[in-house]
Amino acid sequence: MHQNLKQPNHYYFELIITIGLYTIIPFLLLCAFNQPTVDDFDYAFRDNQNDFLATQAETYYNWSGRYFSTAISRINPIRFGSWVGYKIGSLLIIASIVLSIYALISTLSRKSKLKVKLSLTALFTILYFSLLPDISRGFYYMTHYFVYQLPNILTIVFLILLLNFIKLSNRSTKLIYLGGMIAVCVAIVGINELSLIYLMTTLAFIVFNAWRSSHPAFKYMLFVFTCSLIACLAMILAPGNYVRMGLQSGDTGNFLWSVLASIILIPTYFYKWGLSLAIVSILYLMLWRKVITFKAGYNALFKAPLSLSVSVFLITLFLMNFAYTWSVGGVPMDNVENVIYFYFVLGWFYNLHILMEKFSLQFRQIRYSPVLASFVMFTFLLLVFNVDNNISTAYLDLLSGKAERHNRELNDRYAFLKTSGCQNCIVKPLTEMPKSLYIYDLTPYIEGTESPVNAAMRKYFKKESIYLSSPGPTGYPTGEDNLTTLHAIGRKLKHKVLGDGH
Repeated sequence: MHQNLKQPNHYYFELIITIGLYTIIPFLLLCAFNQPTVDDFDYAFRDNQNDFLATQAETYYNWSGRYFSTAISRINPIRFGSWVGYKIGSLLIIASIVLSIYALISTLSRKSKLKVKLSLTALFTILYFSLLPDISRGFYYMTHYFVYQLPNILTIVFLILLLNFIKLSNRSTKLIYLGGMIAVCVAIVGINELSLIYLMTTLAFIVFNAWRSSHPAFKYMLFVFTCSLIACLAMILAPGNYVRMGLQSGDTGNFLWSVLASIILIPTYFYKWGLSLAIVSILYLMLWRKVITFKAGYNALFKAPLSLSVSVFLITLFLMNFAYTWSVGGVPMDNVENVIYFYFVLGWFYNLHILMEKFSLQFRQIRYSPVLASFVMFTFLLLVFNVDNNISTAYLDLLSGKAERHNRELNDRYAFLKTSGCQNCIVKPLTEMPKSLYIYDLTPYIEGTESPVNAAMRKYFKKESIYLSSPGPTGYPTGEDNLTTLHAIGRKLKHKVLGDGH
């Protein structure tokens, strides 16, 4: 590195860390107002009716091959009547995301200063939290974050294990890490189909690179890949997958439509996330490229031609899209896009580093510009404080009182259902459903029809029926945008400070 190049101002790192704290605070506070919904009740009832093996077999043969997500659903706290435990679950999943990002950065750059690692962790946390397609089902709806968030965290754990494994020389320790990698990969495969795809393409990519460079880790990674492939077959060939597929209402199994839709979806991801990632990438290159130290020993296993890495990235996105469109007959929903977004960010920055390797001389000659850095930072702040992003939505759900009111109304509802002797129970509708904590709510009585929400809650509370007394909010979005909510908060503050006469 050229020592005469001007280094970025350390105050930028402190600013990013501060913004990172600003980002995670509302999501942590919202955990106190989180409540279970639909599948949380349904699976709690199911798991309390059958033992572990019976539930695994019944689900595998009649509903889904997702063996690990079926297994982990048994730790749902409401199985044991613990609403506090359910809220703690959200707290733990958010903390795990942030800590896993920090652990990966620390593993890659042990010699970097703490402030540098913390600021880079904050940068990726801000990026991830602000653009995650579905916050409610990514952080708060337990059944869904087990399926669509947990595999992302486990993927980071796998990468950390792999990066440490490469440096090991002791055979016994290597075998322990090898077992850990296999266990994590088998778990990821058994959670959802899209995570299965990006894991297998990533493993194939790593195995190919190890073979191409005659890396000593080749035989170990080939073994990890083989074990994961066997788990894939067990997951994909589960009879329950085809039972479930037959119940989908979309145009399932349409090959041509699935191919075309899967291709068209790829540029939409660049449209939705590309600008923000480009701004963060420029910021990363300007502020961290010259101060963070990545271990050179990792390059042999992860270095690849740019054309190959970009091709694997795009093919993986296509395969994830295809798996969903072919099996469901529609485009991925927001909760499914949580998995796609994670891989998109991971692949984007991996390819950025491949690009930096390819044009390393040109990148070294770029001088740090305080003016340009300030402009890019300003643009980044505009993204962070956008009134319509997830961060602003979380703050508005708290400050408007929506989250507290939502939590209070549901507490009253559940207390009534627990203590009332009614068998055909009528409950009040919710006033509103905050966007960050969106759940599927009950419906009023409709002759000949029972919604899955009503059925799940009826079974859990051991009632003959549960219905709303009148229609409530229809769900996300609630009909009020963030700017309208902000104006409402402003009016309340004005009346509180100046009185009703002003």
